[in-house]
Amino acid sequence: MKRIDFLIFNLIFLCSLSGFSQTSQEKIIWGTTLTWEDFKGKPDFSVPHFASANTGISASFSWKNENDQPELQYVVYAIFNPYQSWIKPGKKSAQLLKHEQLHFDISELTARQFRKYLTKQNIKPEKVGDKVDRKNKVLKRKNKRFQERYDQQTKHGTHPKRQAKWEKKIHKKLKALEKYKNPKSK
Repeated sequence: MKRIDFLIFNLIFLCSLSGFSQTSQEKIIWGTTLTWEDFKGKPDFSVPHFASANTGISASFSWKNENDQPELQYVVYAIFNPYQSWIKPGKKSAQLLKHEQLHFDISELTARQFRKYLTKQNIKPEKVGDKVDRKNKVLKRKNKRFQERYDQQTKHGTHPKRQAKWEKKIHKKLKALEKYKNPKSK
């Protein structure tokens, strides 16, 4: 089996007000529960909310030739950047941590949607840039709006009933896309 590396492409979906840094080596891949120790960034005192989880998606692509037919291989992870995520002093609470965890879960939902798209597409090597770019833009906009709506409706996690409603909603959507939980293509 001949493997040809064709393209390595990072997709970043911003889920907080700060930029997602590519320079930090440490990233947490979705699948673990966040703790306050994971929030290592410097707090932004210019914003009213108490914490920020910087999450996104990292994707890499390559081609595998099998029987002279190119087959797209991918790895798509939802990631958390500890050095761009922060908590203001004296504001740690279990309720707020659950809120920030759900931002990470929403990024995993977006990653699953992207994996589903990649699995169902028959992308040819000459079209991969256009198709992936287009889907990247659509998912980036959708994810940003979804994350913002989540913060607005839950008042950044300070409204427990709405927070519980969102948790149920996101976990239901994740379960519906359970088939696309594996970050790697087959």
